[in-house]
Amino acid sequence: MTLQRIGHNKRLIHQSDGYTKSSQLTRYSRAIWGLELEQIRFEQVTEGPTYEVRVTDASGSVILNESFDPKWVLRPYFDRFRDYEQVRVTTGWLQATADGRTIADERIVTDPEAFWDYYQAEVLPVIYDYVMELHEGMPNGGSGDAPYFGSLTVEMAMSEPDYRLDIDNEIHAPMDALHEEIYFGTIEFFDILGRNSRGQGLTFPGRVIPRMQPKSDGSAATVEVLFTGFATSRPAVIVEYQDDEGDTGEVRLDIPKTGLERPSARLAKVHEDEPGLRHLGLRVRVDTDLDARDSLITLSAPEAVDRSMVSAAQIEATIQEIESLRSQGLYSTALSYHGLGSIEIWAEWTHKQDPNSRRTATLNGNGSPNPLAEWQSLLPENWSYEGDRIVQWDTPIPPPEGHQMIAKMAASFDEASIYRVGHSYLGKEIWAMDLMPSISATHWSHVKATTFKPTVIYSARQHANEVSSTSHVLRHAELLLTDSAQRAKLNRVNVIVHPFTNPDGAQLAYDLYKTNPDYILHAGYLGSLGQDATSGGNDDHPIYPESTVRGKLWATWLPDIFLNPHGYPSHQVVQLFSEYTGLVRRGRVTERNWGFNKGWFMPGFSFIDNPSFPRHKEAAFQIRDYITSGINSNQDVFEMNQRNYARYRRYGANFDPETFRLPMTDSVLIQMPLKGSSGEGGGGYNPRITIWSGTTEAPDETAYGPWMELVGKAGLSWDQAILDYLNDGDHKVNKSGSSFFGGVSLRMNRPRPPGNEDGDQGSLDQNPRRMLLRDEPRSHPF
Repeated sequence: MTLQRIGHNKRLIHQSDGYTKSSQLTRYSRAIWGLELEQIRFEQVTEGPTYEVRVTDASGSVILNESFDPKWVLRPYFDRFRDYEQVRVTTGWLQATADGRTIADERIVTDPEAFWDYYQAEVLPVIYDYVMELHEGMPNGGSGDAPYFGSLTVEMAMSEPDYRLDIDNEIHAPMDALHEEIYFGTIEFFDILGRNSRGQGLTFPGRVIPRMQPKSDGSAATVEVLFTGFATSRPAVIVEYQDDEGDTGEVRLDIPKTGLERPSARLAKVHEDEPGLRHLGLRVRVDTDLDARDSLITLSAPEAVDRSMVSAAQIEATIQEIESLRSQGLYSTALSYHGLGSIEIWAEWTHKQDPNSRRTATLNGNGSPNPLAEWQSLLPENWSYEGDRIVQWDTPIPPPEGHQMIAKMAASFDEASIYRVGHSYLGKEIWAMDLMPSISATHWSHVKATTFKPTVIYSARQHANEVSSTSHVLRHAELLLTDSAQRAKLNRVNVIVHPFTNPDGAQLAYDLYKTNPDYILHAGYLGSLGQDATSGGNDDHPIYPESTVRGKLWATWLPDIFLNPHGYPSHQVVQLFSEYTGLVRRGRVTERNWGFNKGWFMPGFSFIDNPSFPRHKEAAFQIRDYITSGINSNQDVFEMNQRNYARYRRYGANFDPETFRLPMTDSVLIQMPLKGSSGEGGGGYNPRITIWSGTTEAPDETAYGPWMELVGKAGLSWDQAILDYLNDGDHKVNKSGSSFFGGVSLRMNRPRPPGNEDGDQGSLDQNPRRMLLRDEPRSHPF
């Protein structure tokens, strides 16, 4: 425990039945491990020594009474922003006495402290100077000019303790703590830099990669810091010139991000003898007809004009330039797609479509599209299915291995089909897999498929150092294909598996795992630029391409349930130099309850309570019953949970029940809201379609071997419980028809959740593709 940092003290009281007053400290320390846990009690006090150990016998007589006050120093949270915050840091110390005389009493700076002093005094100030010089002292806040650097890699070797404690997955590893400090501290540094300069933190700052190499030879630590940046503050065209008189100069035109909306499709032409589209018309809303930049910059800064004002003339000129570059063999893949001929752009400066307020530019179909994705290329050479298990639970699964696993399933079972759904910021492919009875037709409809059967989407690894979600959703998929009892459920439910939401982070976490298998590895937690991988998913032009994938899957399948399994540290989080600021989000210090293991749990169980959706609440509580039954069906998972719940209560809830809460449902920690939501507040998925979405927390940072088996089993039980809920439901498709002059109409719909016998349509959506893409807000940092 580290309660001294918040001003509280800890007293350990032990009552012994088997030791007398003559027991020596050495004998006590050897024997204490044989004590029953109930014989040890902790008390929190507000004065006196930081730690006090008091041992009594059965009669209450004191056997031992010793105290200890750790040495600490006060230092700025950031040297560069010394007035921001001060933090207490435990330090090294040498104290020696002889014959009652003190002969040494002085601080010894530890190796981690020496590194942190160097990082604060040398590394971060250089980065600060780089950003301020590049942006002329005024970096734009938010993500307007992100990223602000390429990568920051800290390679460090240090002789520090690094071992497991034989208490579940607990470890003692100061370099794990240094990884946390480097990662979260650097991201926080950019937030404060932006707030101090322009009032808004800098987001998507860049890649931060701490590479820790523990050693045990006692030799001096070594560190190498590699930092890459950019030549300009944002994309720009710079022309250096020399005139006839020999004078030189430079002209620069910045190319900032604009507020241009995503184009909308307005025209499609097909031909009976040609696949795909012969011609596609797109409308884009602009601000003006003519390019008025020269006059506008007299009214506002050039940067503001370039960011906010786009003319039809610019769009027209851009298309013409792309056409010209293509004719020279350049950018042949840009705006070039298989099955698409020419593209016509309507640049209109009115809100409503108006041919009289339009400039038209056409890009001929003369490009060279990139090759289509072939999932067979993911398979090992000459591989064939021999009945062996496909999904392993020994190590974390990186993207290449996970994608190979679903390719093996697709190659072996007709019920599995896989497809590429996008790319990540670093260019890694993202794949998904549909599981349903095989379809022989050349064309089929997702909307029809999800109308006749309920659909569930499993979307894993948003926070990619939370490794077990990929493992259990892929194992769930494999069992649906190989176990006959599970396979039968595909006749009643469509299952979609999306194993990697954040492939960049997943690959980095795996690469770091190979050196530090027991560390938390938060460098793989967020997307590659230090922001959540789903950030900006609703934007017209997001920084992370992967942020849109979940929305695309939702819009394609319109699922009944959308699942987003997560994880958190499997051992106590330690941050040596920031008073655990990595655990604080949006000013909520109560987030520190994520600092140590509390078993498998659900951090929030949202449900809809709205008369417009009269069955949603009941359905959610039925789902909860399925979940708790499934989790408790595994004896080893149940025991792990109760063991960690008890530890969490003993060292957390008993001292600070406001922060360390333990709301239990059927012996499972599920954090329930005080009441349901209306489902209409702008967050989450459209409740007319998706009746429930949920997330989990498994102590899986980082899990491997038997621990992965344990937390993977918990996740698999959750996966199967929710599928069982859909499989057991009485889903009925209601059909209605009507005639009109010259034709008839046929309407089919399936109530969600299942309706009553009277055909209750309470949750029927009149516009099924209206949706809200943003995931429900998560209340925890890890």
